[in-house]
Amino acid sequence: MSRRSKEASRTPLLALPLVEKLLSAAMARGAQPAFKGYRGFPATVCISINEEIEGRTAVTLMSKPVSRRQFLMGKFVGILTACQFAPVLLFGAWAGLVADRAEVATVLNTRSVQDLPNLGRNATNFVLLAPGTVASTFQNSIGENPQQSTAISANGQSPFAAGSILDGADNNDSFSNVNLPFPFPDALQEFSVQTNGLSAQFGLHPGSVVNVITKSGTNQFHGGLFEFVRNGAFNARNFFAATQDTLRRNQFGGTLGAPIKKDKLFGFFGYQRTIVRTAPPQSLSFVPTQAALSGDFSGLESAACQSTRAHRAITNPATGQPFANDFVSPSLFSPQALNLAKYLPVSNDPCGQIRYGIPNPSEESQYIGRVDWQQSARNTFFGRYFLINFTNPPLFDGKNGLTTTLAGQAVRSQSLVLGDNYSITPSIVNTARITGTRLRDNRSAASNLFNLADAGVNIFQFDPHFINLSVTGAFAFGCGNCATARSAACGALPCPDAGLVNIVMRPTVTESACRG
Repeated sequence: MSRRSKEASRTPLLALPLVEKLLSAAMARGAQPAFKGYRGFPATVCISINEEIEGRTAVTLMSKPVSRRQFLMGKFVGILTACQFAPVLLFGAWAGLVADRAEVATVLNTRSVQDLPNLGRNATNFVLLAPGTVASTFQNSIGENPQQSTAISANGQSPFAAGSILDGADNNDSFSNVNLPFPFPDALQEFSVQTNGLSAQFGLHPGSVVNVITKSGTNQFHGGLFEFVRNGAFNARNFFAATQDTLRRNQFGGTLGAPIKKDKLFGFFGYQRTIVRTAPPQSLSFVPTQAALSGDFSGLESAACQSTRAHRAITNPATGQPFANDFVSPSLFSPQALNLAKYLPVSNDPCGQIRYGIPNPSEESQYIGRVDWQQSARNTFFGRYFLINFTNPPLFDGKNGLTTTLAGQAVRSQSLVLGDNYSITPSIVNTARITGTRLRDNRSAASNLFNLADAGVNIFQFDPHFINLSVTGAFAFGCGNCATARSAACGALPCPDAGLVNIVMRPTVTESACRG
């Protein structure tokens, strides 16, 4: 049995209408299976369809094939095989002509999700493969969107009209109105994007809907380990770049699916860790020179150091007269200003120009666990928990205050869903989902960062590790959003820090996919 059929064996009836059409067409062309019937057909058969053309791929568990015959069904070329004791097993579903709905969908199966090129292996990027979708010109700031999801516009619709669903449950950030994180590709069974004529059940987001299904365990052990590496040893230098890029990204992890109780209870677990390191881009600031700290501003105020190319005189605020020769007695300097100047690097440039980089390392860990229970032939139940921890720490070496202008972040995203599928009649299936999501973002400055009170300024500091000081056209310490802060969003309801989640019940009744 192929790897894909192992992962798919939990959904044997997902595409039965297609199976019935293929079997009917095959037998009409003269196929004569010879074994016990299945769902009204005179034999138990296996269907093997070639690589998908305009839909998804069907694969089967084939046991002791006895006879085979090739047949044609529209654009599909298939093989009808009579098998002993081999049930029809499919993954994916018919995505061709849909007679009862006007929706337009782009579907990626397991193989496509894993094999398509994907920068950073971020599943959200697959949305842009659907026709008519573009990344919106409006993107939330990092403070509003710490999970760094991309706002997508479909067919000119507002990006706020796009919704996302994970395992049949809501997966949207109620604060920024973009999707919450999706699991890494190795944990995904299916990824689909619907962009036109959406069903009424998606009325909350009428522009487009991203529907993602995670993998589950089967009666067979399956899984794998992986590592993706990007660094200068493997990447070619950009033809137009003077040097090799310095990005170093490591993504590694694995998945495991297994039976807990054969034919009844199945488990799946996945883990991925991402470590990113890169040489920071160069920033430019202007700081006092050693001569200026000694009182001689003639170099800094010279015409060569002014954008206007004209000398700028320094005026004594007490007398209103310019200082002679641009010399200011150090005794007139503010002690607080001198204390802050200790956190400025000294520049050897006569104009005080200095270039430096601000390190910006990040790490992310993803955990996903899922349990499926086949309670009976008519009822199935599953539970899935997904956790992401993202850290982007603030850095301050105790000396260079110019590197303190980036806030540190510690983001945790959690998603829990419980689902039940119950077959009321052969043609009606009831599905119910209970879901809870929580996105927490902790922002802070470095724990050893100085503040104005430390420099001797007579000021109350509510946050002992916060400073936001800038000198126009020169340099800055800290930033406006670097203050210690903690926020949490849980669906559409208020979310106290105690950890309560928004519980949403979404019962729906739909026509069964098990009959044509």
